[in-house]
Amino acid sequence: MKIGRFQLPLSRRTLAGAGVGVALTAVLVVAQAAIPAIMTPTSGVSGGTFLETFDGSPSAPATYSNPNSWDINPGGLNTNENGTYAQLAHHGPMCQAPGIPYTSSNAHPLAQVSDMIFQCNDHLMTSTGLTGYGAIYMVPPATADITGGTSVISWDMSTLRTGSRDWVYITLMPYEGHNKFAYNNNDQAIPPNNVNVVLAGGGNVFLATQRTNGGSDVRLAGNSYYTWDNVQSANGVAPSASRRDSFRIELSATHLRVCITGNNAGQVYTFRGQSPYCFVDSDMASIASWGGQAVVMITHVSYNVEKSCSSVDDQFHLVHNPTGDANCPPNTWHWDNVRISPARAFTVINPQQQFPVFSDPGGTNTVTFAQPAPAGAKLSYIATGDCASQRFSVNGGQTWITAIPQPATTQCAHPENGGEYWTLIPEGTTSVKFTGSPVFGHWEVSDPAIWATTALAPTPTPVPAVPAPQQPRIVHPAEPEELPQTHVQQSQKSKFTMPKLDPQALFKIVGADKKIYGPVSGQELAQWMSEGRVTVSTLIQKIGNKKWQQVAELLAKDLPQEIPIPPALRRPFIRKGDDEPK
Repeated sequence: MKIGRFQLPLSRRTLAGAGVGVALTAVLVVAQAAIPAIMTPTSGVSGGTFLETFDGSPSAPATYSNPNSWDINPGGLNTNENGTYAQLAHHGPMCQAPGIPYTSSNAHPLAQVSDMIFQCNDHLMTSTGLTGYGAIYMVPPATADITGGTSVISWDMSTLRTGSRDWVYITLMPYEGHNKFAYNNNDQAIPPNNVNVVLAGGGNVFLATQRTNGGSDVRLAGNSYYTWDNVQSANGVAPSASRRDSFRIELSATHLRVCITGNNAGQVYTFRGQSPYCFVDSDMASIASWGGQAVVMITHVSYNVEKSCSSVDDQFHLVHNPTGDANCPPNTWHWDNVRISPARAFTVINPQQQFPVFSDPGGTNTVTFAQPAPAGAKLSYIATGDCASQRFSVNGGQTWITAIPQPATTQCAHPENGGEYWTLIPEGTTSVKFTGSPVFGHWEVSDPAIWATTALAPTPTPVPAVPAPQQPRIVHPAEPEELPQTHVQQSQKSKFTMPKLDPQALFKIVGADKKIYGPVSGQELAQWMSEGRVTVSTLIQKIGNKKWQQVAELLAKDLPQEIPIPPALRRPFIRKGDDEPK
C-alpha cells in the first residue's frame, strides 16, 4: 500500500537511520484481557462483541503499554531526523490538544521506536515520523465472525491528513491464511486471499480490492469521486485531528460496504441522501472458504511523506525541506473505539520485552513470553533472511525447529524484505531463541508473538489497593472536562452501607495508586466497597459514559464518607500500563 513502487533491498529496521525505505507494522489482535477491552460473551465464543476503547490519560504522551495483547510491530523511525520539525507527533508535552502548524504546545518529539505508538486523553495515536518508508500494523485478537451473515468492524479515527503519502489501510484475511506483514512495500507478503480497504493516495476516500487464490488484486465497486471532506462539509464540519470520525466496514461472505457514519461528538452524517455514506458497496467473490471469520489488521503507512508537496532532499537523501515541513509533514493518526461484532476472540501472547528486534543470527536472540503457549498454538514472527533457514528453539538452542513461511504470494520471492513465519509451537513454551541465515548480508527477526484459538485460563481481575488518606486529582490537560477534585474528608469511624448498583453494569475506578482498574461488574464493585478498597470519594466511570465522577455522585444519595480500612490484600501481578493516570 504505497504510492509508487519501492522495494527495500536490505533490513527494514537496520537501514532506517540511513534513510532507506522501512515498513512499520502493528497488528492488532484482541486477546483474553481484563482491561480495558471487552469481549462478550466469554472469549472464544462465536457471536460476541469485541470493543477496545484505549482508555487512559497520562500526564504526558506515553508509549502504549498494550494491556490487552494486540500484536503490534512498530519500526522504521529514521533517527537521523531526530530533533527536526518533521520528527514530531501530535499532542503537546502534557498531552495538550493537537494542531497544525506544529508548535511546542501542540506537538512533541519522536526519539525512539516506542514513541511511534502512544496514548493521550483516552485514545491511541500512531506516528511514523519522517522516514523513507514506515508503517504500523495492528491486528486485534478478535476476528470478524461472518458465520451468521454480516460482521461489522467499526472505529473512530482522526481525518486531518497532512500529506497524501501518509495513509492507512485495513486488511481482512482468513485466520490460517493471514500475514501480519501484508502489503509491506506495497507488493510484499500479500496473503493469497484477502480484502484490502485502502485510503487513496490522492484523496480522502476509501477504496477496496480483493485477492483470491493468489491472483491479482481486483478493485471492488465504489464511488471514488466524493471524499470524506465532501461528506464533512455537507454536515458543517471539516477534517480534524482532535475530532474523530466514525467509520465502519460491513463484511459478509459475498458483500462489502465501507462507510463513514458520523463523529465522536455524536453527530450523524448524511450525504447525497445517504446515511451512512458508503465509499464502497459491492458484491465480491465468496470468502466462505475462510472458515467463517476474518483477521482484521489496521495499518498506518508513511512513504517519504514530504514528497507529497516538495522535492528537495536533505543530507540523508530524504525529501525534507522548509516547504515540506510547512505544508506536508508526517501525519499522526488518532484511533479510538475499535469494535468488531459479531466477533470470535483468539489469544495473543506477547513477549515480556517490548518490541524486540534481533539482527545477529549468532546472538542470544531470546524472548520470554508472559504466559505459556496453550495447546495447538503457533509462533508468529517477522523475519528477513534466507527463507529456508529461519529456525527457532524452545530449549535454549539444544534443538531447532524450522519456521514455516506464512502463505503469501511473494513470501519467499523477496526474503530480503521480510515476511511472517507461522509454526506450531510445543504446549507450555515460555521462551524462544531465533537464528537463520542472512540474505545480502542481512538477517533480522521482529514481532514475535504466540497466537492460539484456544482461550487461556482466566486472568484474575486486578484488585485496587486500599485508598490513601486523600484521593489524588487526575487532570486531562487537552480535554474540556476535567476529572473532579476530591474534597470529601475521611473518617475512620464511619460505617459502610452496601450500595445499590446495577450488578450487570460495568465500571472502572481510579485506585489510590492512581491506576485505572476494571471494567468490573456492579456486583464486584460493591464487593470492593465492602472491603474498603473503594470509598465514596473514589473516582469512577460507568462504561458507555466518558464522565468521571466520585462514587458519591454516582450513587446520588448520602453515603458515609469513609469505609473502615481492612488489612491490605496482596495485589495480583499486572504490568504497569501507560493508560493509567500518573
